[in-house]
Amino acid sequence: MIGWTQADLPDNGTGADEQQVFVAREAQISRLDDLLRQALDGKGQIVFVSGKAGTGKTSLLKQFLARVKETRPETLVCYSECHGTPLVGDPLRPFDDLLAEIEQEACNRSKLLKWRKWIQERQKRLIGRSKAEWKGLLGDVIGIFSPLISLAFKVASMILAALIGTKDDGAADESSFRQRYEHLASYAQRWPLVLTIDNFQRADDRTYALLEDTAARIRKLRVLLIVAFRPEDLSWDNPLYTLWNEMTVREGIPEIRLDELIEEEDEQRRFVDAYLDTAYRPNRFDAQLRREITRRTEGLPLFVRELLRLFQQQGWIRQVEGHWTQVARPDRRLPDTVERLIKQARWSKVEAKDQKRLQVASVEGETFTLQVVADAIEEDASKVCERFDGELGQRQQWIRSARPVRLTGHTYHRYGFWHSFYHEAAYDLLSPAAKKQWHGRVGKVKKTIWGAAWQDIATELVEHFELAEDWDEALACYEHILREWQGLAPPERLAQVTLKCADMLQRLERVEVALPRYQEAELLSVQANDPIQRRTALTGQAWTRFEMESYAEAERLFRSVLSFEASLEKSSGSEVVEKWPPLGRRLYFGQAVAQIANGEQEEGLTTLATALAPDAPETNDRIDEKDLLDARQWLRRLREQHPDTPGITEALKLVSFEPGEPI
Repeated sequence: MIGWTQADLPDNGTGADEQQVFVAREAQISRLDDLLRQALDGKGQIVFVSGKAGTGKTSLLKQFLARVKETRPETLVCYSECHGTPLVGDPLRPFDDLLAEIEQEACNRSKLLKWRKWIQERQKRLIGRSKAEWKGLLGDVIGIFSPLISLAFKVASMILAALIGTKDDGAADESSFRQRYEHLASYAQRWPLVLTIDNFQRADDRTYALLEDTAARIRKLRVLLIVAFRPEDLSWDNPLYTLWNEMTVREGIPEIRLDELIEEEDEQRRFVDAYLDTAYRPNRFDAQLRREITRRTEGLPLFVRELLRLFQQQGWIRQVEGHWTQVARPDRRLPDTVERLIKQARWSKVEAKDQKRLQVASVEGETFTLQVVADAIEEDASKVCERFDGELGQRQQWIRSARPVRLTGHTYHRYGFWHSFYHEAAYDLLSPAAKKQWHGRVGKVKKTIWGAAWQDIATELVEHFELAEDWDEALACYEHILREWQGLAPPERLAQVTLKCADMLQRLERVEVALPRYQEAELLSVQANDPIQRRTALTGQAWTRFEMESYAEAERLFRSVLSFEASLEKSSGSEVVEKWPPLGRRLYFGQAVAQIANGEQEEGLTTLATALAPDAPETNDRIDEKDLLDARQWLRRLREQHPDTPGITEALKLVSFEPGEPI
């Protein structure tokens, strides 16, 4: 069952000897080999590799890619990984990363001159990129020859970019996808390609669409494309969920399901036996110990590895007369999940200063930059590097080296956590306050290091600033993302980011500017036929009008939201609406205050009573204390501004109680 795990094998109980272990995945490797042979014959293939965290998807991929490099040196082997979330992930970034790696490998093999590498690097960025990059690229090329010509050409390129931007989304997608395919095909004519995209569940909608388009195009290319993902991370409305089912069932795309192996008891035992007899060779482990390990871990590869590491650290197994032997009974109170095992057993072996380094690294992500971590904790980068390469890397195997990033003439070293469970453990052990603090610190450090090029990583920075509640910085990132996605992203994603911009503006109390953003988001959601986003945009407009004290318009919009909700339930069915976020009592509180402000005393008090009822429709069960306090504040403000408005005193009496008390 899996491998590519690392076992610490002490030399006579004193030193550590790192050994790579890959066991019991012969059938899966063989299947990938068969698909590769078909691809080499000019019959391009796509294959899914699916499984929950810890089943060994990445291990299988890396083992296979390593074998291809060794046995088929003529093949270009490239690996990319999806980072971020579907909302803030760069459109088509995983495929663009693959194209960039293919170009780099091709340049290295062809031994091209430096100017050719420069041109091809820009060529990659040209495909499907923003209008701003078109302008900058074309202008920079001409700028080599003459500043005057450069200026004239930039003006011309702005006109060209504007014309490109007038295409509809479907035409833009078709053109963008075709360009990427032609780029891929030009390399596949010279070299066979084995391409891998890991953690595909984190990709964006357009990347899903590009995968479907690519599947239809590469049948005649010498390309094997492997797509790995976690099915448990896919919600019912995730586009990948539908695409995955359609491609495997309707189009017959093959799939290697690692979860099926983990669920079979015979396979669980087979893996444990193979792992023990390979990583701990020779051994005298009896059948009882093997059954105990299988029972506790259910054959989950990462869990097996971590449990045996703990057995080793506690001295329950050790070498006796050259054989690994059980010398003590394991504690019966062992953690029952791999997450708890990592947090309780593994983390306790990390020094306090190294814990801080790992936790700050986890804030940046599964892959992180040495200089960012060092600057964030105000420590010398060379010392952090020493700990990363030595204690935390080679010895404890928390992290490993990753591909460096080249920026403004400097190379910045990067690392990655050995497994997503390690990253999650380090991050989860931070308190909420610490997470907020470090996300803000890491975001600012990254923006400083990237300097004028910070916009290239806006999709990474926005998550840090939003989690840090730094709304000004988050707004700047979202507005840049929105500009870059015009003409590239589908309307539903543009609506998402437009709503984010509007929310940031409202948090900054810039309600006059937020209103047109909400209106724009509503138009985009209608275009995308997305009722949830349309409801959100309508609700945002209602609250914006409310904050602007345009109570008549606010009350009309509140009614529109409730009416829209009712029509959706009628047309879609209650089982669909139940999966949507509830509107909440806050909406009713706002509507009641708006009605009282408009002189509709009876209607306002009725709405308020409805909102306070235990079984208020479309709301959560309990009354949120903050919503209640806000309702009091709105009513008091209204009384100060318009003391003669009828119904305010009665309304204040209704909301003057503590949550949980009988009304």
